[in-house]
Amino acid sequence: MAAYRTLLVLAALVACLTDAVVVPALGKRIVNGFLTPNNMAPYVVSVMRSMGGGMVYLCGGSIISPNHILTAAHCVYDDSAKGAATAVNMTIGYGSMNKSQQKKTVATAVYMHPKSYVGGKFNGTYDIAVIKVPTLAFDSSTAKIGIYTGAIQPGQNLLAMGWGQTEPNALMLSSLRGVIRQAGNAAQCKTKGTDYSVNNGPTICSPGLLTPEQSTCSGDSGTAIAINSNGTMLLAGLNSVAVTAGGGNCSSPTSTHFYIRAAHYVGFISESTGLPQSYFGATGGKDAGLAPANTTVTQTVVVMPTNMPGWLANY
Repeated sequence: MAAYRTLLVLAALVACLTDAVVVPALGKRIVNGFLTPNNMAPYVVSVMRSMGGGMVYLCGGSIISPNHILTAAHCVYDDSAKGAATAVNMTIGYGSMNKSQQKKTVATAVYMHPKSYVGGKFNGTYDIAVIKVPTLAFDSSTAKIGIYTGAIQPGQNLLAMGWGQTEPNALMLSSLRGVIRQAGNAAQCKTKGTDYSVNNGPTICSPGLLTPEQSTCSGDSGTAIAINSNGTMLLAGLNSVAVTAGGGNCSSPTSTHFYIRAAHYVGFISESTGLPQSYFGATGGKDAGLAPANTTVTQTVVVMPTNMPGWLANY
């Protein structure tokens, strides 16, 4: 219990940052979020793996092409193999925000960032992976999301998503939930065990003190962190890890959440998919695909798509 209070990670597999220890764990997910409207995020998928004779939900992911899913490296890591899990053991659920109603497809290849695990040791700065799948038919419930390449300022609102129980009596436990988080600054985010410097580097920081009691948590890793760019929802990053101190939990003011910035790793994404960087809306060199800001960013930009529930319009 003490270890749970000390460190939490946003997935079924927990990477404990303190003293670089890797600890597996399970836990709650979106805390005090909201049920997403139907078809609000047709790019969000579930990532499952065959384990112990059954299929186990591990993480979320995002469709970035008809044949590719972006997720966290620790979601696809196989400790026994000291590398990526065998593709045929990975299943992707898509086409519905209700996990129990999703269509299923089996992966054909899995690509982890080569620096995410070296000698079995987890490095959260490179916590990103691509899963290849048979061609997905796009429609209103299945679509890809582009990568946001603009700047992310401190105070920027971000829409985080994931599946899971939020409280003992929660309804619709299989439905996707969302929660608003805010990007922090270096003073708020210099946490033990991380090398965070700015939000426009490899990771985006979101300190709990900016949105207390509203957060992602275990089980949400790999799922999209979206941003509203001139009315279009784009992929800012993906859920990775979180650190907390003083006996706090996922949603406490002492927690600090880190998201992998997708644009920073567009080189890796391009190499893994065989698609040009321009396909994803990003340009630049390997692992540094940061184009000039393509939208005006303020500290109060609201990350709400047009079909967001009315009661959240003034968040």
